[in-house]
Amino acid sequence: MIQSLHSEQKKLIKNFSWIMLDNVVRTIGGFLVAIWVQKYLSKSDYGIITLALAYIGMFSVLVHLGLGHIVIREIIRFPKLQRFYLGTSAVLKFIGALVAFLLINISTFLYEADPTVSFIIFLFSFQMFFNVSNVFNIYFQAKIITKYQTLSSSISYIISSLLKVYFILGEYPVEYFAYAYLADFMLAALFKYIFYQKIKSDIWHWRFSFKIAKQLLKNSWAIGMAVFLSQIHTNIDKLMIAEMLDKVELGIYGVSTMFSDYSAMLAPMLMAAVLPYLIDLRKNNPEFYQRRFQQILSLVTWSSIILCILGIVFGEHLFSFLYNGKYDAAYEPFVYNIWKFLFLVQMQMINIWLLNLNLQRFQLYTNLIGVVCNIILNYILISKYGIVGAAVATISTRIVIDWLSPLFFKQTREVTFISLKSLNPMILMRYLIALRLR
Repeated sequence: MIQSLHSEQKKLIKNFSWIMLDNVVRTIGGFLVAIWVQKYLSKSDYGIITLALAYIGMFSVLVHLGLGHIVIREIIRFPKLQRFYLGTSAVLKFIGALVAFLLINISTFLYEADPTVSFIIFLFSFQMFFNVSNVFNIYFQAKIITKYQTLSSSISYIISSLLKVYFILGEYPVEYFAYAYLADFMLAALFKYIFYQKIKSDIWHWRFSFKIAKQLLKNSWAIGMAVFLSQIHTNIDKLMIAEMLDKVELGIYGVSTMFSDYSAMLAPMLMAAVLPYLIDLRKNNPEFYQRRFQQILSLVTWSSIILCILGIVFGEHLFSFLYNGKYDAAYEPFVYNIWKFLFLVQMQMINIWLLNLNLQRFQLYTNLIGVVCNIILNYILISKYGIVGAAVATISTRIVIDWLSPLFFKQTREVTFISLKSLNPMILMRYLIALRLR
C-alpha cells in the first residue's frame, strides 16, 4: 500500500509539473505580451476587448455543461465504457456550442449598438465550437497524461502571442487582436486532436449513447448551473462598469484584474492534476484521503496567500514601471482583485471534495446566493466608488460564496470548516516536515 501511494505521488508530481509548465508559459510569456497589447491599445479599445471576453464568458457554460469532472470520474470507474463517455460528451458539447453561438450573436444584434464591439463579439463566439475539443482534456486528465494538454495549450498560446506582437509592430487596429485571441482556441483544438490521434487513433470509434447522455446531464446539471452562475458573478462587474461608467474605466479595470486572472490559471490546472489521484485515494484509502486532502488544501492556500501579499507589496511600483503611468489608477482595485486567486484555488479543491461526496448540487445554491449578492453590491458600490467599488464587491461575493453560504446547509457546513482550517500554518508545516523526512 505504501509503495502504491509513493508511486501515485510521483505520478501526481509529474502531472503537476507539466501543468506548471503551461502555467509558466501563459503567465510569463502571455503576461508580457498582454502588457504590450495594453500599452499599444487605447484604454477604450482595451475596454472593448475586456467587454467582449466578459460577454462571451457568460455563455461558455453551454459548452462546459459541468461534464468535465463527472466524465473523468466515470472513465476512472468504468474504463471499458470510455469511448461511449467521450463520444457522448463530444456530441453534448457540440450542441451546447451551437446554441451558445446563436444566443450570443442574436443578443448582440438586438442590444449592442457599437459595430466594433458587435464584430469582435462575433469573432469570439466561434471559440465555442473550438472549445468542444476540451473533450480531449477529459481523456488526458483521466489518464493523468496532461503533458499533451499542456503542449497543445502552450504551443497555441505562443503562436497567438506572436500574432499579437506582429499586429502591434504593424500598428493594426483592435479588430485584428480579436483574430489573435481566436487563433489560440483554434490551434489548441487542432493540436489536442493530433495528440489524441497519436495516442489512441480511435476517435472514429467514439459512440453516442442516449442512456449515458441522460445519466451525465442528470449528474452534471447542478454543476453546469453553478458554473453558469459563477460566470455571471465573475463577469457581471465588467458588464456593469461598461453600462454604468464607460469603456475607458473598463479598460483600466481590465488591467487591474489581469494580474489575478493570469495567476488564477493555476486554479483549474491544480484540479486537473490532483482530481484523479484524490478520487482513487478516496476509493482505496478513505481515512488517509481526508488527511491528504486537508494537507494539499493547506499547501495551495498558503501558496496563494504569499503570492497575494507579494502582489500588494510590489504592485504599485510594478504598475508604474510596466505602463509608464498610463494605468496607475489600476493599482487600487488590484489590491482587492488579487485576492480572487486565494478563493479560486480554494474553490477548485472544495469542488473535488463535493464531487467525491456527490454534493455538487450545493454549488448551485451557494453560487445563486453569490450572484444576488454580487449584483446588489456592484450596483451600490460602482455608482459610489467606481471601479474600486466593483473590486470590493467581487471579493465580498467570494467570501459569501466560499466561506459563509455553505453554513446555510447541513451537508456543506464542513466546507467552511475545511477552508478556514487550511489557514492554520501548522497543518502545512507538519505536511512539509513529513515530506522532507521521507
